[in-house]
Amino acid sequence: MVGFKTRHTIIAVVYTILSLLLYSYSTKSNVELYPIVVFSGLAVFISQLVALTRIAGAFITAANLFLLSFYIFQNGQLLLLALGVEFRSFMIESEMHMVDATAVFSSISNVVMGLAAITMAKTPQRYSKELQYSKISRLSDYSVYRAVRIGFIVCSVIAMPLAFLKLQVALTQGGVMAVHEFESTIPSLISIFSYMFFPFVCLYLLLEKNRTGNNLCFGLAFLWSAILIICGERSSGFAGVLTIFLLRYFNGFQRRYSSKKAIRMMLIVGVVIIVLTPIIAITRVEGDLASVSETNYLVSFVSELGGSCFPLMFVMDIVPSKEPFFWGSAYLTSVIGGLFPSSLDFFGFLKTINEHSLLVETWQFKYLDYTFGIGFSLNAEAYANFGWFGLLAIYVFGLIIFHFLKTCSISIIRDPWQIYKICILLYFWFTLPRRQTYFIWNSLFYGIILMYVYLQIFCAKKERKIWKIQEYRS
Repeated sequence: MVGFKTRHTIIAVVYTILSLLLYSYSTKSNVELYPIVVFSGLAVFISQLVALTRIAGAFITAANLFLLSFYIFQNGQLLLLALGVEFRSFMIESEMHMVDATAVFSSISNVVMGLAAITMAKTPQRYSKELQYSKISRLSDYSVYRAVRIGFIVCSVIAMPLAFLKLQVALTQGGVMAVHEFESTIPSLISIFSYMFFPFVCLYLLLEKNRTGNNLCFGLAFLWSAILIICGERSSGFAGVLTIFLLRYFNGFQRRYSSKKAIRMMLIVGVVIIVLTPIIAITRVEGDLASVSETNYLVSFVSELGGSCFPLMFVMDIVPSKEPFFWGSAYLTSVIGGLFPSSLDFFGFLKTINEHSLLVETWQFKYLDYTFGIGFSLNAEAYANFGWFGLLAIYVFGLIIFHFLKTCSISIIRDPWQIYKICILLYFWFTLPRRQTYFIWNSLFYGIILMYVYLQIFCAKKERKIWKIQEYRS
């Protein structure tokens, strides 16, 4: 294993050096060499996926799924440009003079993130031993199940009606922007219960042994995710669908029915997502489906999801020529803002901190004419903090991400809490490549820390009550 990791480290380092040399040569000679960097980076990235698959003994792992999303979101449009394929590119046309630098940075970033996964990789035997027990598994199974069931019911009662209200707003008042305006009027406590709906879904799907109850939970989660997609939150909606089908795939190993059926279901879901993505995008932009018949679904899927290269183009264009580097301050404020809930910010301290970490959004309105948000990305944030040395930050955050996601198949894990941690973080982090590191810490707080505290308090209170009843009877 050590030799294996060393070999892939050498490959990643050599690729990085050669890519930077090619970029330096292209800037001096005015020759476009970025397609070479993009294609060779894709080849190295695929070799890393193959290596991780061989170690895990399975392709469907949380680590591989995250790496695929990382590539598509941040490198999709750059790959189409390198291939010479036409697509909707009205945003990046204004920053095409930055395409060489962006393609090199993004391609190296993909390889660096893949290297982080390989660095954290372990054999299935080691994972099986390490993830066999947890502090939650020491609690009463019935107490944990009852706590999760109550949490799921309460959050469902709040989240589902709220989802339908968002759907009504989206259909009657103008799409995703109207939905965001509506969300800003929702009380923070209601938003927290709605936010915790999907974490309880994941745990309930793992713990509910009754097929009717399990299917009901699955159906509600699927409907909720579909509403998100219709409301314009495509990435989060598709992440929800992917996660619940991943749990079904896991149940295929745990229960008597064949896992092949679950795999077929996941493949069908993948095809449906590829088809639906351009249809939703065309409907949102043009208002009808007149041009759907002329659409190349695969190209549209890659171009629609792969637009996170534009924030990197924009940041590389203005930093440091017009705006200074953050030098890590944005990362620091992301940690503070992510780990402490804004609902407890009575003095506006966290709001001020979060505004500092979101300065790129103010840059957008200062230097661009767009009236809508351009989004952000891990790559753009890394460059805004440290320039080209931000690639080292990508590697560090990759180590953190794969420490939690693991590179093994969840089928080898028997502890539901360990499976839950992987699945809920995959759900939250599936869209992380097009966001910022704030969501790493925010997801850990809500998905892991808050849920852990809730289960510990609920189960401890329940077990203490049972102990007192037994003591009284004796």
